[in-house]
Amino acid sequence: MQTKERSFNKWIESFLEMVVAERGASPKTVEAYQSDLHDFEEFLTCRKVVLQRAKSADLSDYMHIIVKNGLSAKTQARRLSALREFYRFLYSEGVREDIPTELLDSPKLNKPLPKYLTEQEINALIEHAKQKDLRLQVLLEVAYASGMRVSELVG
Repeated sequence: MQTKERSFNKWIESFLEMVVAERGASPKTVEAYQSDLHDFEEFLTCRKVVLQRAKSADLSDYMHIIVKNGLSAKTQARRLSALREFYRFLYSEGVREDIPTELLDSPKLNKPLPKYLTEQEINALIEHAKQKDLRLQVLLEVAYASGMRVSELVG
């Protein structure tokens, strides 16, 4: 493989250039990927592991450490995404013969709670609907009384 002369930093730079040129990544995405990959580089350096020999276990340990450090699930997912993209890039460039991130599970992201209206907002909607359209008024009252989602009500 041709990579023995290139340092880890050079591969990160090449990867970031590719992300910009081929995928049109925004400056914020590039900055986040760069930060995430440099953090991973520091982790590997502390373990005395070189890029070409990093294994799935090294990546798994890294992910466990960032969980222990209290990073949010969203940040964990972004870092894993950066690593997955980076290792796919290295594979496509012939640097790696495998993609060690394939066995890693993505963190579970919390779904936001649904938004709701206050009682005053509901009453104002119903009053407004009374003046406009009887059908709309009935739909709003059924939704309010039953707790149906709008998609269920419309269906």
